[in-house]
Amino acid sequence: GKDYFSQEVGVEIRKIFIEMEKGESISSMNPKLTSKESEVLKFIGKGLKDLEISQEMGGISIHTIRTHRRSLHAKLSVTNEINLLNKAKALGLIN
Repeated sequence: GKDYFSQEVGVEIRKIFIEMEKGESISSMNPKLTSKESEVLKFIGKGLKDLEISQEMGGISIHTIRTHRRSLHAKLSVTNEINLLNKAKALGLIN
């Protein structure tokens, strides 16, 4: 079959399943996102660009949006947008 996740996301998903087998809930493994990070993540999931996200969030600075993106990448331990979205979906952070 075709790989749908990068190797890095695949490793993280395997860790989640191992923790679930130990009886841990997925929510206990989720990174703690701020409300603004969650909002930015939702808009990233909808395919919006930084300027569009800024406008949707009441005109906050594009630099602030980029800071939230960097924070999301760090908290989810990913290096690009595809892996960010795949991992966020796997963790139930976005639909």
